[in-house]
Amino acid sequence: MTTSSSATATEHELGFGERFPEEEEKVSSWRDCWRNVTVLWKGVADFRLPQRLLAESNSYRLSGNTLFTSSLFMAALDAYNLALEYCPVYLTYEAATIHNNISAVHLKLQNPAEAVKSATKALEGRPGWSKALYRRAKGREAIGGWSSLQGAHEDYMALLEKNGEGLTEREKRDLEEKVKWLPRRIEEAREKDTCEVLGKLKDVSFPV
Repeated sequence: MTTSSSATATEHELGFGERFPEEEEKVSSWRDCWRNVTVLWKGVADFRLPQRLLAESNSYRLSGNTLFTSSLFMAALDAYNLALEYCPVYLTYEAATIHNNISAVHLKLQNPAEAVKSATKALEGRPGWSKALYRRAKGREAIGGWSSLQGAHEDYMALLEKNGEGLTEREKRDLEEKVKWLPRRIEEAREKDTCEVLGKLKDVSFPV
């Protein structure tokens, strides 16, 4: 009777369907092992995701380059925008390259304001980058007006201080020409803007 009572008490303490301590220890060990595997796999997945995104970004960027050289500028712009969308945000160097390519497309499409914006973003990721400086200068020059031409001249002078490093020979020759005659154009734009402002002031009636 004592043995039966003891066995009954043991079953009651464990409860129906509960595991014995040795079994519970094994299950707990397996749980820890599986948890470690899950964490490890998640770490691998988190590491591989940016790599996959970068691969997609590079693929679109290279497609954009091919389209650009084929003079398919709108299609190239779409490809570069997709490349930028897939590019991980912390890869500032790669993003700057794409922004600079977008700037080149906008220059071809005669969208100088957008070209300036994209080139400026490229310079944020790669400060002092000659290619981006040159394209921003071209965009500012195309916009015209005193302020934009002054900004273009500043970009050209920054390039000249670096002896046109990073530019093609054609771009270097263009740089030398722009530095020579752009100041005169800036002065003409300043005089024009001043005359326009004075003309508008004449049309304004002030209270006596």
